[in-house]
Amino acid sequence: MDDTQWLQYKLDGSLKNDVPGSHHHTKATVEYVHGAWKVSKLYVDQAGTC
Repeated sequence: MDDTQWLQYKLDGSLKNDVPGSHHHTKATVEYVHGAWKVSKLYVDQAGTC
């Protein structure tokens, strides 16, 4: 997953920091539920793992 253009924000909408993201090894488990594919599990590894 590439989040190099993402920034993190606090719940109040203010910027948490101005450090952009990184690349992350990511795994998703999907299930077919009521006629549609849905993500049931999502694992995002540490920054720099991809």
